[in-house]
Amino acid sequence: MTESELIERLKAHDDEAYREVLARYGDALYRYVYHLSGNQHLSEDVVSETYLRLVEHIHAYTYTGVPLKAWLYRIAHNLALNTITRSGRIQPASEATLAAQIAPDDPAAQVAAQFEAAELHDALTQLTDDQQQVVLLRFVGDQSSAEVAQTLEKSETAVRQLQVRALRALARLLNRNDEARPSSGK
Repeated sequence: MTESELIERLKAHDDEAYREVLARYGDALYRYVYHLSGNQHLSEDVVSETYLRLVEHIHAYTYTGVPLKAWLYRIAHNLALNTITRSGRIQPASEATLAAQIAPDDPAAQVAAQFEAAELHDALTQLTDDQQQVVLLRFVGDQSSAEVAQTLEKSETAVRQLQVRALRALARLLNRNDEARPSSGK
């Protein structure tokens, strides 16, 4: 089903079209919001509200060649930031997921992974808002540069420049943290 067909079917309140949107974008959209908030329940609420807004406002959506995905991510991003600001609930998103991926019988590896996740989260929060969005959309939302450009309503060149600056800044911040960390004596 093409993008324009999907949108027409959504406007006609076709249940299959809504299922298609969930199948196409659901997991990646949730991961993106989860990495913004670090809170499972908040993320679920934001994603649910995003889909509710889709249902409520699809009649006003005009397809101009920009993927529906860009519109959904913009809605989710704004809702997540508003919710986080109101509730003050934000935590490193990767701690819980990393702990679950590491063998439970290796507490040292779990602690190290949690420490690294917290460091990465702290470094991400020191980036500009635009840089954070680009990094999260590219590497968590798994979007191409073109998709990120459409989501953020920026040129692809601007997105690529933001990504380069963000990755350089992250490298500097993480290296600074490594240098500041006491050596383990190995």
